[in-house]
Amino acid sequence: MKFKGIELKGNEAELLVEVEMTQGCVNESEFVMRTIDLEEKITSLLVGSKYDIYAENVCDGLVQVRCDEITLDGKGIEMLTYMYELVQNMNLKNVKISIGVNAGSGEWFKNEDGHEYNEDMVTMEEFLKNVEY
Repeated sequence: MKFKGIELKGNEAELLVEVEMTQGCVNESEFVMRTIDLEEKITSLLVGSKYDIYAENVCDGLVQVRCDEITLDGKGIEMLTYMYELVQNMNLKNVKISIGVNAGSGEWFKNEDGHEYNEDMVTMEEFLKNVEY
């Protein structure tokens, strides 16, 4: 599978759904609690899904939705789409939902000015437009 011309392969390349809080909080304590609440809500709604999907609080304001079974092929895109739609249909307020694509070690995406980066966060539409499998 290729994304933006970069071959995604190996154990380190990864596809995931990212949920980021977009509305500010009054203080850091509220921010932490709202992130924990977001993770718990997503986790509770994933119970019984057709894949082994889990939510992970990676930092304040950011929860990643992952599935260890995701593969870098058409089936993986189907699973990623399923995960994205599950989260999208939760009607969460004040969040931004993105697709995360990690190129893996030794692989780098480049933006227009030549800056290299290892992980890209895009909309589902942009992901589907730039993926080849």
